Amino acid sequence: MPHQSTILIIGGGPVGLFLALRLAQSNISVTLLEAHSSIPADTKAMTHMPAVFPEFKKAGVYNDLEKAAKGLTNGKIWFRRGSDKSIIAAPPAVASTPGPMTVPQQRFCEILAKHLGRVPNAKVLMGHKAKNVNLEKDSERVQVTAETASGATVEFVASWVIGADGGKSITRRLAGIDMQGETLPRQLVSTDVRYPFESYGWTGGNFLADRENFGLIGPITENGLWRVSFGVPADYTNADIEKVLPRKFDAMFPGPRPLNYKVERCAPFGAHQLCAEKMRKGRVLLVGDAAHRKLNLFFQLC
Repeated sequence: MPHQSTILIIGGGPVGLFLALRLAQSNISVTLLEAHSSIPADTKAMTHMPAVFPEFKKAGVYNDLEKAAKGLTNGKIWFRRGSDKSIIAAPPAVASTPGPMTVPQQRFCEILAKHLGRVPNAKVLMGHKAKNVNLEKDSERVQVTAETASGATVEFVASWVIGADGGKSITRRLAGIDMQGETLPRQLVSTDVRYPFESYGWTGGNFLADRENFGLIGPITENGLWRVSFGVPADYTNADIEKVLPRKFDAMFPGPRPLNYKVERCAPFGAHQLCAEKMRKGRVLLVGDAAHRKLNLFFQLC
């Protein structure tokens, strides 16, 4: 017999988990399917802007997020020249307005999942990958087939299906919804690096303005792990990125040479400006990167 719920969310990233939490808190039965067996430790988003803090408080997760930030709260934003690292501008701090909060995506998702586990009408199923979405015309329900990590097939029925499964959304593809827009001839390389930026007076988010060596440098954790992102041509392979990385860091980092750093993770991301041709098809909806893909860093610095 198929599993039944009012809402079935495909994708257990930050968007899917937060949406599931708010729906469940509104007494709506929700089931969330995530293809991964555990929350990935990827080089993804880490900073949350003050505009979303009221929503975090409504969901009851703000205090846990603030604790997880471990001092990386009320962060500042700096705009620096790529040539000499001098400061071009810094938005003024406003005493009554908090600054950005840094909580890496993996930890953010863990906190949301913990809160979601406390709500009785919510179910999170890890290791469940959507394989088919049956959109019956004029039907008041949607049937979804998923495959577990062990290879078993599981059937689900819901009044609504929400695709929150990222830029390469399986939900969007199964629903037959196309993306419109453009892919830029660049890609963003995101690295997690251990280097003592704070020893050279660097704090908060540092945007480097430079035609060639533009990028972003900011702390991920309080113990010396920093995110360093920069751009390379779209046709660069992983081997090309590995070769160019020392030169990029040499152009971007403060401090004496030779540099002494440790790269813990490195991942490239395509630079897109894409939007789904529609965000609803029957009883299937798209949210987050499943609905629109873009890298704001490129549009700020290119």
